[in-house]
Order: sequence, then structure tokens, then C-alpha cells
Amino acid sequence: MKKLITTLLLICFCAQCCLAAPRKKAKQKPEPPAQPSIEIQIKDDDIYSGQSAKYQKRLMEVGFRLLNANGIEKRTTFYYLVNKNKKPCIKLNASKKHVFVNENAINFLESDDELAALISQQIAYSNEIHQGLFRRITIGFSPRKYEKKSDTLAVDYMVKAGYNPVAMIITMNKLAGEPDWYDPYIMHHKGSVRLAYIYQYIYEKYPMYLIDNEYLTNIYFQNFLLTSKKDRAKVRKLQQERLRLKKLKNEQKEEV
Repeated sequence: MKKLITTLLLICFCAQCCLAAPRKKAKQKPEPPAQPSIEIQIKDDDIYSGQSAKYQKRLMEVGFRLLNANGIEKRTTFYYLVNKNKKPCIKLNASKKHVFVNENAINFLESDDELAALISQQIAYSNEIHQGLFRRITIGFSPRKYEKKSDTLAVDYMVKAGYNPVAMIITMNKLAGEPDWYDPYIMHHKGSVRLAYIYQYIYEKYPMYLIDNEYLTNIYFQNFLLTSKKDRAKVRKLQQERLRLKKLKNEQKEEV
């Protein structure tokens, strides 16, 4: 009996010792080091959102359509500027071939035709500048000559891309300056002069756009008709004289 009691006490003692022994903790995987927090600061002008994004997309679509339709291999990029200038502004960075159009200029333009008119002028001028160093020097000495060349070439660009060239008259009538003779305006023609030769170029080369003129009732085109009566009369007279000489030349050939 004593042996039985001794055995039971020994079993209980061993069990208590086992329960009291400390358990080894399971090894835990080390936690990955915390990533340092990066604060990205983006200025308002670095991104486009909302209406600005729509303007940027519209600007690029019109610009690249002009480049592709005219087979212009020299790459040009187009950027919409947000509140960079209070006045309507379109400018060319000749060295980087960037065309910039600011917010207020976009707001003045009512159609893609008008936007194409502004962009095509800058593309044409950029192409002239990149004809080489000698051409750049020549442009510096006779800027008005190459301004006229760019304006008329821009009309060709618009027609090839499917835009209405009469929109060039609308846009120039809205934005081109008309300084007095004593104002420092040496680098550019007066707005009325540019409108006159652009009209003449369209009249002689693309008359169908004036015959079937979708801008005929446009208030800006009506204003052009009002302020350019003498210039347009000269264009018509010149065209009639050319037709008369051509007819006379043909009659002389028939006689021979």
C-alpha cells in the first residue's frame, strides 16, 4: 500500500514539473523594414486635369494631323500653357521645335479650323528656320518676307489636312495687331496687310472655299469684308487683268 501511494505521489510531482517547465517560443519571421515615406510635390502647371487635359488633347490632335497630312518629317511637339500669359499667346521655341498655345488663345478659337490656322503658321515658320544656318540669317534680315511665306504655306497645310483655310482670315482678324506707322512693329506686317495677302492667296489658289463659304455669315468674316473693301477690289482687278492677258495670249497662239 505504501508503495502504491509513493508511486502516485511521484507521478503527480513529475507532472507538475512538466507543466511548470517554460515553453520555447516559436521563432517569428523578422518583419520587413518599413518603407521610407516619399512625399511627391507636383505643381499645378506640371499636370493637366479636367478642361486643361481636353485642351491639350485637342491641341495635339490638330497639330499631328497637320504634320501627318503634309508629310512633315521633322518632329514638332505641341503644348498647352495654363495661365502663362494674360494675353492670347502662341509662340514657337525654334531650337526645340515646341509650339506653345496659352489658355486665353484657346478660348478665342471657336473651331479646330481656327486652331489649325494658328498652329500651321508656327509649323511653316519652324520649317523655314530649320533649313540651315544661312536661312536663319536670311530670316533675320527679312522677317516680313518669311512671315508672308509662312502665312501662305500655312494655308496649303490647312487644305491638305482637310481644314477650311478661310478660318485663317477669321483667326487673324481676331488676333493680329494693327499698329500705327510710328509703333515699333518692324518684325511683322500690319494685320490688315496679312489679311489682304492671305485673302488673295485663297482667292487665287482655293477659290472654291470662298464661293461655297461656310463662314460667310460669321461676324468676324463680315467685319473683314467691311474693313477690306479696297484690298479685295485690288485682288479682283488683278485677277481680271491676269485672265485678260491669258485670253489674249491664247488668241495670239491660235492666230499663229
